[in-house]
Amino acid sequence: MKGGPNISNLLQISKLDSALQNKIKTKYESIPKDYVAIHIRNTDYSSNFKKFHEDHMHLLKNKSIFLATDDYKVVEYFKNIYKDRLFHFSNIPSIIIREKRGFHYDNKVVSPRTMIEDCISDFLLCSLGNEYYYSCEKSNFSKNIELVRQNNQNLLNTFI
Repeated sequence: MKGGPNISNLLQISKLDSALQNKIKTKYESIPKDYVAIHIRNTDYSSNFKKFHEDHMHLLKNKSIFLATDDYKVVEYFKNIYKDRLFHFSNIPSIIIREKRGFHYDNKVVSPRTMIEDCISDFLLCSLGNEYYYSCEKSNFSKNIELVRQNNQNLLNTFI
């Protein structure tokens, strides 16, 4: 999702189908308000997610956390620490993935439609968090969320 400044234009002309909109709304409503959203990209672009956590743990203390990631190990790491304060909805199986490629390239378990729905859901849920942090400066997905948060907070509410 390269988008850049055009991500705002894309969102303005986009409409989710009602089934996906309802799925996202259900997820959003299951997260306590005032949540912190984090995006940890760790497959095709790797992140030192443990260092990221160490650097940000003071910002996550006593807060609900929505985690968007492409790595099963990251989900398990954060689940072990935050337990019922962690919310993560994407379908990331615990499959072995070829080194330096990633789930998005080598996936043979999750359908393409589910992956796209998870991507859109993660994008919107990160965009709607009260705070947002990300681990990988190379990730256009992360940067686009930041752009939307800066420019279009009200627009996002029309999606859910």
